[in-house]
This record gives sequence, C-alpha cells and structure tokens, in this order.
Amino acid sequence: MTSSELATTDVPAGASGASGTTTTGPAREKSPGSAEGATRGPARPVTTGDRAHGTFRRDIEGLRGVAVLLVVLYHAGVPLFGGGYVGVDVFYVISGFVVTSVLLREYATDGTISILGFYARRARRLLPAAVLVLITTLLAAWWWLPLQLQWIATQAIASAAYCVNFLLARNSVDYLDTMRRESPLEHYWSLAVEEQFYLCWPLLLLALLGWPRLLRRRRARSTSARSQPARTGPAWLQPARSWWRPGDLRPVLVVVAGVAVLSFALCVWLTATSPGYAYFGSPARAWQLLAGVLIALGAGAVSRLPARLAAGMAWTGLAAVLAAALLFDSTTPFPGYPALLPVAGAALVIAAGCAPHSGGAGGLLALRPLQWIGRLSYSWYLWHWPFLVIGAALLGGHGTIWQNLGLVGGALVAAAGTYLLVEAPLRRRRRAARPWRTVGLAAVASAAVVAVAVPALATKPTLVGPGRPVDTAATLAASADVERDLTRLVAASADAGPVPANLTPPLPEVTTDIPAVFHDGCVVLRITDTGTDHPCGYGDPAAAQTVVLFGDSHAGSWFPAVRRLADERGWRLVVMVKGFCSAASVRFHLDSVNRPYDECVQWREQALRRIGELRPAMVVTSSTNYTFGDPVGVFTDRDQVWTDGWARTVDEIRSTGSEVVLIGDVPWLPPTVVDCLALHLTDARACHGPVSDVVLEPRRRQMIADVARDRGALVVDPTPWFCTSTVCPALVGNVVTLRDGNHISATYSRLLWRVLDERIGLLGA
Repeated sequence: MTSSELATTDVPAGASGASGTTTTGPAREKSPGSAEGATRGPARPVTTGDRAHGTFRRDIEGLRGVAVLLVVLYHAGVPLFGGGYVGVDVFYVISGFVVTSVLLREYATDGTISILGFYARRARRLLPAAVLVLITTLLAAWWWLPLQLQWIATQAIASAAYCVNFLLARNSVDYLDTMRRESPLEHYWSLAVEEQFYLCWPLLLLALLGWPRLLRRRRARSTSARSQPARTGPAWLQPARSWWRPGDLRPVLVVVAGVAVLSFALCVWLTATSPGYAYFGSPARAWQLLAGVLIALGAGAVSRLPARLAAGMAWTGLAAVLAAALLFDSTTPFPGYPALLPVAGAALVIAAGCAPHSGGAGGLLALRPLQWIGRLSYSWYLWHWPFLVIGAALLGGHGTIWQNLGLVGGALVAAAGTYLLVEAPLRRRRRAARPWRTVGLAAVASAAVVAVAVPALATKPTLVGPGRPVDTAATLAASADVERDLTRLVAASADAGPVPANLTPPLPEVTTDIPAVFHDGCVVLRITDTGTDHPCGYGDPAAAQTVVLFGDSHAGSWFPAVRRLADERGWRLVVMVKGFCSAASVRFHLDSVNRPYDECVQWREQALRRIGELRPAMVVTSSTNYTFGDPVGVFTDRDQVWTDGWARTVDEIRSTGSEVVLIGDVPWLPPTVVDCLALHLTDARACHGPVSDVVLEPRRRQMIADVARDRGALVVDPTPWFCTSTVCPALVGNVVTLRDGNHISATYSRLLWRVLDERIGLLGA
C-alpha cells in the first residue's frame, strides 16, 4: 500500500489577492465586485488568468480532479497507472498554496492571523467527512472484517488524532507487520501529514510575518521619541496599500526555501535508508507542501509572467504530472528524487494560473467533468479505499479490475452524498459558527470515533463454522501412507462446503499462528540487518549430525516441520533465515526499499560461509519463487537469472559435502484468505484459489527444480500437500494452511513433518 490522501482547501471569496486562490463546492461566497461567472462558469472562453479578487481558480479545481483520478485508478489496479500514487503529491502542493494564500490575505487585511479561526475553518472543512468515513468503516469492519477489527480500531484512533502516519511508519520497519493485511483506513496517513502541517505552519508564518514589526517596535523604544517618531509597522501591512511586496516577504521566502531544501534532503536520505518513514513521515513530506507555500509567497511576481510563458508552463506542468503517473510504478524509489517530477508539475500548473493567459492547460482542467470530480475529490478519496478493501474481502480477494472499478464507482456515489448532505451544508453555515464552538465540536467528533473504536479493541470475535468436525492431526498420525492420506484430505477439503466446527487453531488466531522461530531471535527480520550470529541452534548441541534450515521467510515457515523431524531423528538444527532474502545467489532490487537489496547479498554470503564451517549433513533450503523485485543488471530472461542463482547456491553448499534439499514454493492465496473464511463459514469454497492463479511462476519453478536435480539436490514439490490438480483449498481438514496467503501456518507446518520425513529422512540417516 500502499497509499494516498488529500485534503482540499476552502478559501473565502476575496481572499485570492494577486494569486487567485480557490474554493471548492457550489456554494461559494462572492465578494463585492466578483462576477457571478467566477463561481458558476462564464459564457466567455475559460482562461487561467482570471485573477480578480474573489475569482475561483478552476484550474486548481480541475487539478484536484486529475490528482484524485490518478490515485483511484492506481488503487483499482487499472493498467498504465502504476504511478498514480503521485496524486497525493499534487494535493500537497495545492494545499500549501491555497492555505498560505488565505493566511497572507488575512494578515494583510487584519494585521494578524487568527490561529483559532484557522483551526476552526480546517475542522469545518475536513473533520465532518473524515469522521463519517471513520465511524462507518469501523462499523462495517465490525460486520465484515471481524478478524481485523482490533487493528482497524487502532488505526481509527490514530486517525482521529492525526498521527496514523507515524503508526504506519513504525510498523513498516517490522517484517511481521509489513505482512499484515491492508486496512481500510491506511489512506488516512496523508491526511495526518496535512493536519500536522496545518498545526505548525500558521504559527510559523505569523512569527515570520510579525518579526519585522516586533523589531521595529524594539528599535522605536530604544530611540528617543523626539528624534525618532514611532512607526506602526512596515508599509505593506497597511490595509489601504498593496498587501504583498517581494522585498517585504523576502526573509519569509528564504526561511521557507531553506526548510524545504532540508526536508527534501531528508526525504532522499530516508528513501534509501528507511522507506517507510520517507513515505509516511511528515518531515520527509514537508517540502511538497512548502513548494505550494513558495508559490503563494511569490504569487505577485509570478502574476507578471508573459502570457505565452504562462501557457507553456501550465501544459508542461500537467504533462509532468501525467508522465509521473504513467512512468512510475512500485519499483520507483519513491518519494526521493522522483517525487520532484509530480511536485514540479503541480507547481508549474498553479504558478501559471497566477498570470493572465489563454491557450494553457486551464481550459482542459476547467472541463465540467474534472470540475465535478475536483469538487468531490476529498470525499471520494476518503470513501474509495474502504470500498476497495472491504469489497475485496467480500469478493474473496479475487476482485477483477472491472469489479474494482465498480467499487470505486460506488465510492463516488457515497462521496456525492457526503458532499451534498455533510460538506456543503456545513460550509454554508461557516459564518454563523464561532471558532471556539467549532473547535469544541471537532473535539467531540474525534471523541466519538474513539468511543466507537475502544470497544472494538476489546472485542474478540468468536467465529465457528457449521461444518462436520474433522481431525487432520489424528488422521495423519494414524496413517500408514501419510502422503496418500494427506492428498485425499486435500481433495476432500477442496469439495467440502462449510468450515469445520473444530477449526484448529480457531479462526481469530490463525493470523498469529506463526512459527516460534520468528519470535525467538533466530530470524533476521529487519531489512537492514546483515548478521547471521543469532542464537539459532535447536536440539542437542552434541548431536552426531547437524541440519541447517536456510532461506527466506518461506523457509522459516517450514521450521515446525523440520524441527519435529530433527527431534525425531536426533539431529541438531541450525536456522539461518532472513526475511525477503532468497537463498538463490542473485543480487536483486527490493521494491519495498526501492533499491538493490545488498543486505541480502551480504547476509547470504555470511550464511554460506557459516554453512561451510559447520559442514552439516544436510541443508534444507526454500525461498519464494515470487520475488519482490527484479534482478540487478542487464538480462533478457528473469527466470534464467534466478535459475542460475539457485545453481550457484546449490553448487556452493554441495562443495562442502552437505546434502541439499530444495523445497519448492507454496501456493499464494490472497492475503485476505482468512477474512474470506470468516465471511464464508457456510461455504469455504469461495476462498479457494485455482491452481493456475495461485501456483506462481510455473516456468521458473520447473527450471529451478531441473537445475537443482542436475547438481545433486533433492527437490521436494509441496504443491500436492496444498492443492489438487485444479484448486488450492484455503484449509485442509480442520487446519488453515496459509495464515496470510503465502506463509504456512505453524499448525499445518507441524503436521507436515511425516510427509517431509518420507521424502528426506533417509538423507540424514
């Protein structure tokens, strides 16, 4: 997810000054002298040069429409929009510009900024829809996502406090948390970033603007009144004169530019070292908001741009935003340097609109469909992600693009209703509302979210299927031909309907049914860790034979089976497992950190050296065939690169005299498979996956198996233990096989020790 957000900004008419800021919504106030056409749409040709006081910036409204479309299409999985997440960066630039324009106008008119009034306006604009979606999503999760309810409730509380971005950033560095299913509230992270900006920026701006006046007063007090008459402040502060002069705002520009540069440098550094904090953290995102601030501060100068230049800027900026959305994807090191493209693009469009011109992109952005979508952009963004996430669970995790488009279409309907019934009425009443009362109501609204979320935190759902009890463990323990009987159980489960009443462990505990090796310090979970010196020995240290379990987290999922096998055979077991790190000797780009995963290379080399020192009787290795990034370098056949990497690993292990057992990858069901079972207790077949969809990379799987056999390794294909020839059931008997869609549950792994023993036990005899 990851994920995007927006927070559009309401600007009172007459607040645009030279910069021509915008409002959203059909009911906009008009200042004296503002034309009706500025609000309703004029009969004359649309230009972005409409900059009289009170003029509505249709180009900005249209840019909002473009931004939210990019985000929604990206989340719906529409091809070509792999970089649609840049829509959030566009919103940040818009927000920085609009909010700063309003604050500057207020300061020029009143000589100060009402901090309480600003917070009240933000609360009226953002909180009603946000609270409505939060509470509605919590209630929906109570009914449709009971297994995720506690995590969703935690995010709801953090969202109500506008700090969910830090919660997600912290979890993003934990491997087990990164495997957590997507939450319908994750998109609130960027609303939190904006609110943190809104909390700090007015105070800083007021201090920067008030500093010259304070300095002037101090000088006046230190000078004799006879020789130095007191002055009331800089001339630009007088309401009767121009409210903006470049010379007066130059110190503010310098300070803001300096902070923006520091924030961008931090963003680039964190993108390489801690992508989660770079993506979710407000310090690394501040420069995008400050880009809009800089345009607002320099709007007077920008407004004097030649018309032809302004038109070219607008087209260039819009092209840059669209190029980023079309060219970027999950492998782009984002935000980092690439974020400059959409941010600069949005800045060019907004800056161009400050100058009178025709023939620019403003005409395109002023089209009625984009204006309508821009008006609904905030509510649509809030609704679209819950619709997609909850909808995916209802569809069994197999939603097609067309189904996703239907879901976001439903979210658009909900957004229209929210706008008409919640946002617009409250906006019309803004003059009647006193700031302190609005802030108080905002606190009550946030408290209401907490009141709904807290009981959810203490809720432990009891989900019991109506199916006939089955005892998978007893069946396999009593079997004389365990693999034959296991495959029969798999086939029976593929055809069975109801979830067995004696599911083990119970459905609410399946996602936490994680092998102990992940919790006892033996698995390298942090991406940046490279050491292999963890206390990873199990069994008798003086055992005659040592066995090594080596690979990524999928190898770690086999730990319960291999541990039981080692105990039965009297072996010493040593575990060398690192998350996201394939045992194949390949240097690859890890998408989640947006760079080559060199820590994996270092860890793998150290692990292979340790294996050489240990000289174990056998090395059991396994890794996912579905890689989280492409190999680094020039290649024409990815499958061949990975096959060659496995050949090198097998050769190196075999050179030490150790036997090699390569266990193939397990099927990949949707990560919402457990939620699907909770929704389909009477017919688990809705949650099964076709072999053609969930047994990934079949060509690569076969190539790796062939080359490993050629080099003397024993290859074990576990697919028959999970699937029939056509379907992979979500559970076998009374045990869920995959706790998160691709990692074996500890219970099922433990039950597989005998079939594994039949395949590999003789090697270690």
